[in-house]
Amino acid sequence: MGKKTSHPSQTAIPARPEERDLLADNRRTMGLILAILGLLTLALGLKAWDEHQADERAFLTRLDAEARMLAARVASRGDATQVVLRLVGQDDLST
Repeated sequence: MGKKTSHPSQTAIPARPEERDLLADNRRTMGLILAILGLLTLALGLKAWDEHQADERAFLTRLDAEARMLAARVASRGDATQVVLRLVGQDDLST
């Protein structure tokens, strides 16, 4: 039982090896370029999101400072009002 060998005229003639290698290299290169572009897009998206978060943190910090300032101002006016009411409520006001 010998091995069957095909007749050389019956086998398909393969394409030139260098053409197949070039085609495979081109596909790999395009795949790498697309992967790099995808990663760059992802990196830019993350950077934009981080900058948005930083801006939002800065806005909230300013808003918190303004709220604290207004609360302190209202509290001081309340204290001043209490002082005025105590002075008005005193019996021995000199006139």
